[in-house]
Amino acid sequence: MSGRVLIVGGGPAGLACAIALRLKGLCVEVLEGKTWPRDRVCGEGIMPTGWAVLERLGVTAYLGPEDCSEFAGIRYWDDDGRTARGPFPEGIGRGVRRQALSRALHRRATELGVILTDRALVKTVETLEDRIELSSSAGRHQGDVLILAAGRKTLLLDQLNLQAGRPFAGRRFGARQHFRCRRWSDDVEVWWSNGIEAYVTPSGENRVEIAFLWDQSNAPPELKSPEPFQGLIRRFPVLQERLQGQQPDSRFQGTGPLAWQAEGDWPDRVLLMGDTLGYGDGITGEGLSVSFEQALVLAEDLPPRMARSELDQAALQPLRTRLTQSFRDTLPTLRAALILARWPLLRRFAIRALSRSPYLFSHFLAANMGVRPLWRFPVIGLCQAALGLIFPSPRQRKG
Repeated sequence: MSGRVLIVGGGPAGLACAIALRLKGLCVEVLEGKTWPRDRVCGEGIMPTGWAVLERLGVTAYLGPEDCSEFAGIRYWDDDGRTARGPFPEGIGRGVRRQALSRALHRRATELGVILTDRALVKTVETLEDRIELSSSAGRHQGDVLILAAGRKTLLLDQLNLQAGRPFAGRRFGARQHFRCRRWSDDVEVWWSNGIEAYVTPSGENRVEIAFLWDQSNAPPELKSPEPFQGLIRRFPVLQERLQGQQPDSRFQGTGPLAWQAEGDWPDRVLLMGDTLGYGDGITGEGLSVSFEQALVLAEDLPPRMARSELDQAALQPLRTRLTQSFRDTLPTLRAALILARWPLLRRFAIRALSRSPYLFSHFLAANMGVRPLWRFPVIGLCQAALGLIFPSPRQRKG
């Protein structure tokens, strides 16, 4: 099949999209402003749906035990010692070190013949009647379609008359660091404390990632200390105990603000995906999985449109709607999780209820992954949750 696609951004979203389109027979070039492998401050959990896409794309063959670890569900720990666990309704999630994921995607793309151009910081975008032309630090590039997958902070949106918006009020920030130690849980753990959450994700043999998220209005003063991680981890005494004497495997790094969405009319021959299209928050762990699903949507819809030269704004609108909706579908569960983060008393009641109702917790995970409608609550789960409000599971020593 003829046709050339330019993808700006060589992170997981851009590379997954390149692989999916190349498997459909298109010529694909990825322009990356830095070099591979890419690293990024983020949660490293991939939900079962996202892992299934990586398997379909042939990427998982390049990920070994040192690079990733399985996890079977999500466990909440409240600061009063109460816990609730939600198993995945089907499939297994993986925590994958971001650099390892970047290497695996890069190797698979290379194997398929994707043109990978690094140190190619894109400076200008010109939309012509019959093509797209880009100018980068690596030269000039032409294609039939441009896909922007360059993250939240790309300056190219201004050139395309697109604006930065926010899917909801409030600005959130995050930070993370890895440690060399054995995992102590089969799940990703979410620990709640006053104004901050800690996320524990196994991401390879003898490695865990500790990530923190907080609201700008409640920024931890520990961030100004000489050792911010040590200050933050003191808010979670059991985590601090577990990490005592363990060697760091990365440096402490921060990121934010998190909430973002692109607004405005997309030009002819231009599509957005991944964080460039929209990103909510790391609290539900769906960012990567949504990007991988968008890659499949593009691979299904874009090639026939290119074959028919249907690449103007009107012709691409149905595809743009599907991509945008895949992001918006994550917002209801995301908003619910943010309410729990910002309202401790409500969170306490929710964890009491979920402590007796793994069915309901599992339902929320399924809705978050898009495999079950949020409103279709399991009756047995609701009954268990009602019981949990009155007779919650006993408090446990955290961890």
